[in-house]
Amino acid sequence: MPRTRRIFGPLTYATLAAGVLACGYSASVIYLPRVGSWMEYRKAVALLGSDDPGARALAVHTLWDRSIDLAPGHFLAMLGDRRPGVRRDGIAALAILSNDPAGLVPALIALTDDGDVGVRVDATTNLGRLALARWARASAASDSPSASLKAAVTSALRARLADPAPEVRSAAAEAIAMGGPDDESADRLRSALVDSDRGVRLAAIKALFAIRRKDDPEANRALVALVIDPRPQVDRALCVATLAKASDDANRQAALGLAGLIGSDDDAIRVDALECLKRLGRRATPAVPALEAILAGEPTQDRSHAADVILAIVPEWSPKAQALRLAIIGDPTMPFDQRAAAVESLRLVPGPPRLPEAAAILIGQLSDPSQFRRAQALELLATVLRDIPAPNPSAASPLKP
Repeated sequence: MPRTRRIFGPLTYATLAAGVLACGYSASVIYLPRVGSWMEYRKAVALLGSDDPGARALAVHTLWDRSIDLAPGHFLAMLGDRRPGVRRDGIAALAILSNDPAGLVPALIALTDDGDVGVRVDATTNLGRLALARWARASAASDSPSASLKAAVTSALRARLADPAPEVRSAAAEAIAMGGPDDESADRLRSALVDSDRGVRLAAIKALFAIRRKDDPEANRALVALVIDPRPQVDRALCVATLAKASDDANRQAALGLAGLIGSDDDAIRVDALECLKRLGRRATPAVPALEAILAGEPTQDRSHAADVILAIVPEWSPKAQALRLAIIGDPTMPFDQRAAAVESLRLVPGPPRLPEAAAILIGQLSDPSQFRRAQALELLATVLRDIPAPNPSAASPLKP
């Protein structure tokens, strides 16, 4: 065998083997992660149709992270699944991911007539949020929809105002409000003001306020009717919160109506009305005479509640507020915590100090026949005296009767 062959033959084979190993290593470094990612992607796609909601949620997040360009197509496919839960997850995924509402609108419009109530609610809500709200904010012509597309959306939402499920009707009213001023939509919403469901009526009222501000008299009247309904209502506080968007006259009528409810024989209605007046704050001023009548009555829990409500209505440092705090301090039938809070408030009063007056009242209670009341008066008096400056010997003491 020639000497050159004996030398270069093994070197050639070794070089070839090294090249093969290098290629194999490069392939493992470059292609194996891609294969793994592809397998993970295929697994996520398969899990989108899982019966397990947690698995579907994990699959959605995986596709967001791994295949943002391909994910929308798979999410759209979920909308045609026979299971309502899968369809709802598809709507939620597209709602977060979609930057093209126009491409999603036809599918959502179709789902507003779905056989499942939850699917109809989600589709209706997202039509308002993704389409109408975004179009209402559009500043560039390129962001504006075609007239036919917007008409299709508004028509679908108006149709849902007649849906058999109140949840869908409420969602439709809220979605319509996202589109901004629209006279025809306002007319449709007014028909919902007489809906059999209070939640739907409240949603229609809020929508009309969003479209027409405080200028819709029918919405104002309907809201007052909800607030002053003489029957027990779990959503009365929500209705009162909506009064912030209503007219001044509606607030006045609501305050007077609630003042009438605080005379109810039903404890729950009475307490609810008092709490609602407290929430109204300064806007409940017309109800103050009725509250003062409770204060002048027999000692009951309502008197304590009425005093708190009046303090929430009248200006904090007004003479009426300070006189009421002094009356609370001097009334041994009031809860001790409420009397102590009145003392703390008087400590902060700007202008002439009122604590000496409180001290004089409490000193008078030290001779009360009840030992319990004397002890309470003494404890309150100790708090008051800590904040009263030492008297000037040349001046008359404010504590002298």
